[in-house]
Amino acid sequence: MASSMDSDSWEWLEDCPDHLAAEVLAGQLRAESVPVYIQDEAAIPGLVRKSRIFVPKNFIHRAKWVLSRAPLSDAELEWLALAPSTGSGE
Repeated sequence: MASSMDSDSWEWLEDCPDHLAAEVLAGQLRAESVPVYIQDEAAIPGLVRKSRIFVPKNFIHRAKWVLSRAPLSDAELEWLALAPSTGSGE
């Protein structure tokens, strides 16, 4: 099997329900300079059952950290915007 993905240097990170969901996660990782490889699994050509995300082994810790960071909720953003200043210039 000739592939640009060497099985010794890439590690499985996450399964996604489809290619689009995998691309969203891959975009987050690429934005943080993490190389990504997406492998689609299809029982029938054209019908993707799931997509698997792989990253280089030396990036696995960073990739898990990137995906673990949840975006701030609206309530958190509101609190940050309205929180009293802790600076001395009140």
